Amino acid sequence: MCCENADAGIVASTLKNRMLLKKKTNATIDIIHDTITRDLAIFAKTWKKMADKLDKIGEWGGLQVVDLANNKNDGLEKSHVAAMTFLNDGDEFVEEAISPGDSVKVFVAETTTRMKVRFIPIGEEQFSEDDIKISQSKLCKVLVDLCADDEDIYYTSVHKTESGESYITVELNNDFKYVSETLGDGDAGFQIEMYLADDKVVVRRFGIDLMPGNRRRKRQSDTDDSTFEIHNKDIFPNYEQHDVDGSDCQTSSGAVAWAMVFGYYDRLSAEMFNFGLKPSFFRCGADGTTGLDSCVANATLTDDMRPYVEHLDGILVPECGLFKPESFVRLSYMDDVEDFFTERADDDGAHINAEHTQQIPTIEMILDISLPSGFNFDPNDYAVIPRDHAAEYVYHTIQNSQFPVVVGYMDWVSVERTTCRWWRCFSYSVTVPFPRYGVATAVRHRTVQQRRCYNYFFYTYCSPWEVTEIYEMKVNEGRGEAGESWRDVEVFFAAAAFPH
Repeated sequence: MCCENADAGIVASTLKNRMLLKKKTNATIDIIHDTITRDLAIFAKTWKKMADKLDKIGEWGGLQVVDLANNKNDGLEKSHVAAMTFLNDGDEFVEEAISPGDSVKVFVAETTTRMKVRFIPIGEEQFSEDDIKISQSKLCKVLVDLCADDEDIYYTSVHKTESGESYITVELNNDFKYVSETLGDGDAGFQIEMYLADDKVVVRRFGIDLMPGNRRRKRQSDTDDSTFEIHNKDIFPNYEQHDVDGSDCQTSSGAVAWAMVFGYYDRLSAEMFNFGLKPSFFRCGADGTTGLDSCVANATLTDDMRPYVEHLDGILVPECGLFKPESFVRLSYMDDVEDFFTERADDDGAHINAEHTQQIPTIEMILDISLPSGFNFDPNDYAVIPRDHAAEYVYHTIQNSQFPVVVGYMDWVSVERTTCRWWRCFSYSVTVPFPRYGVATAVRHRTVQQRRCYNYFFYTYCSPWEVTEIYEMKVNEGRGEAGESWRDVEVFFAAAAFPH
């Protein structure tokens, strides 16, 4: 929404997510309307692509956040499927399969005030409120130490990880016969509801799979054998992009990524003397590249580490201008640090193995957005490596060698744009895809069995179970302490530095 004054100048705008009007009084309604219409249409198209992709990934498709203040199903009968699922007629959702003996770790938001588990009937059989209560009681009997006869989840079911994150374990009794006889022959599902302090509910849905002929997937958690991480991950440094004296641009994410890898090897050589690494990746000279080998790289971006990152930036020759203060490194330059690395590794077997692509398909989001002049890198450079190949390379490198992998992926940045008519100009920001580099320090593989369901009045219908393979990597994004997160293995660049 925009508001204008008596002179047709813009004095207020609520479009802060998509456009930040810099010179409101120099813009008129017709110009802004044209620009908003064009850019928001592009944004909606891009957002839908991302949402459709996310909706197909594992448990994300089974998550829903409900605003209780705007819940339209409050007045419906409790046996109405829309009242139970918080979804409207015709809405689709995803259920994740759980079979006898399976256990699933469900993380709990910090602001959760109450949790429930709710039975959901599947199929054309109509359930009364009494039927729902009976089925609810049966459900709690087959869920291990989670709930009593009612919907409330035991407070004692909440546990904490070593890092302090709260979670509950949803476990189905491992006696197939007992579960089958208790629940009966009908198809059934259930949902975990986390009620938050801000009147919202986070819902995660499961379907009970009692078909012996179905392929069973093995549940994986963060500590299972399917998760692999680098040697002594706790000593991996956390650096970040920083301003450079005399420049309008920050150090590139590519330089920060390599600095973290080399700093990690330096710290690893000091920590594990028998690992076969020479402690020479960071030295005692002014910029950390010359002098004695007795100094050890710091865990964070101290004043000693800044010149080190800037030195690597000079090798990679980043480009800046359009994305100020961000700078980016062309992927063809990302392995130019190999001489720097092999000289310090001082081992005949030291090398950098890089995988990247300049093949189609290109990043469609770049091509969809009209960019200002100066957008001078080729979108074809940043095509995604075929997903299976990228996942295999990153996953098996960390699994087999336990060395970190530098990865390139698409992120989003805000770019200033100026639109002019013959009588005046105005400026605003537009969000565009941007090539960024980080370091994968852990990988995990999960096999998830799920099905798609939809509501129709009193009934819920579901498709057959399907198996989905999910490969994820934990990426240190070079943003300091807050820059580590799990993400899908979809990259345009992947490189590992092998010190021997």
